[in-house]
Amino acid sequence: MTTFLHRSVVQALSGLSRSLPRAFRRPRVRAIGAVVALTGGGLTIAEAKRRHVHSTEPKMTKIANWSNTHNVTGLLYQPETLEELERLVRDCHERGMKLRPVGAGISPNGIAFEDQGMVNLSKMNNVLHVDEDTMQVRVQAGMRVSELVDALKPYGLTLPNYASIKEQEIGGFVSAGAHGTGAYIPPLDDTVVAMHLVTPARGGIEITRKEQPQLLDALKVGLGAFGVVAEVTLQCVKSHNLEEHTFTATRAQICANHEKWLKNNKHIRYMWLPYTDTVVVVTNNPTTKPPGVVGSELSDAEEERRLKPMHQLLTKGINQCDPETRENLGLDASLVGSLNFAEARDWLLKFNTLNTEHVRRANQAEAEFWKNSEGKVVGDSSEMLQFDCGGEQLVFEA
Repeated sequence: MTTFLHRSVVQALSGLSRSLPRAFRRPRVRAIGAVVALTGGGLTIAEAKRRHVHSTEPKMTKIANWSNTHNVTGLLYQPETLEELERLVRDCHERGMKLRPVGAGISPNGIAFEDQGMVNLSKMNNVLHVDEDTMQVRVQAGMRVSELVDALKPYGLTLPNYASIKEQEIGGFVSAGAHGTGAYIPPLDDTVVAMHLVTPARGGIEITRKEQPQLLDALKVGLGAFGVVAEVTLQCVKSHNLEEHTFTATRAQICANHEKWLKNNKHIRYMWLPYTDTVVVVTNNPTTKPPGVVGSELSDAEEERRLKPMHQLLTKGINQCDPETRENLGLDASLVGSLNFAEARDWLLKFNTLNTEHVRRANQAEAEFWKNSEGKVVGDSSEMLQFDCGGEQLVFEA
């Protein structure tokens, strides 16, 4: 699967990296490609929500996924109640109109886009019930994963796993078969205990694991094909901390240790930097340690040493740019020394973006940063299992 990360999402996630201890203010970038997604016009779903597109008065709206690799101009409905949603689906069915459910627009494909009609549930975003005994939560499908995480904290609960970021809507989170890391942790749809599906012909139907286990398994990763997921009951776990260990390895070392590392770590991910033999390895395991950096934090001098290869390459590149290009891209060599890792990396990919040799040099400089960045940090699982993006780029997921 190929995923493009849009700059607006990077900006939204930048607060996460700033909230981590200073030594770990870095994105968890899976891989850099040689191209960057070209952004164009079109609203994200979040922007459409802010503009209050009313469910009973749909407007022709141009929307795009977060990478701007797919966009569509079509009717966008945003019902506020289950009754409105059921009436909308029924009316579209009777009129022979196509209607597709669309979530936060995070998918790299355009499967949810339909010019005849789309329904987004971002205004149906409430927690309906929390059962502390069974550790289950009933939630409307338009709620963001991040909103659900915050709502569960007072109960000492969290989700068993996360799919890199927390900006998905719960309906898409489940319907697309999102997954996290860990050889022994099932995909996130396995946490679904029950769901309320609004169908064209039969209206709203409730499917539960207890009464219709096979039907639930067939429908929960439905990609919107069977109806609109309106409500979901999810199995939660107790809130817990994870200790994250970040280090680098070569591809040969990955091959030699892969099976052992899978068995010995609850969560593990690899992030290869193309044109190098450097793979960033990140493991996460349960711990009773309090949040924070394990060991001493880096001094200013140590952090400057880590960033030196990237800063030097960036300064050289900016000085070689013509004045007009520097001004258009907002590049200033005098500011390079103040840039952190994510900012320096973003600037490096602003110019010569499609130049393979430039990307090769940028990746090699980044590899040196990671080689000097081994360390451990403890934090809440909902934070540690996220994936801080480092720039507008082409990313390969496996």
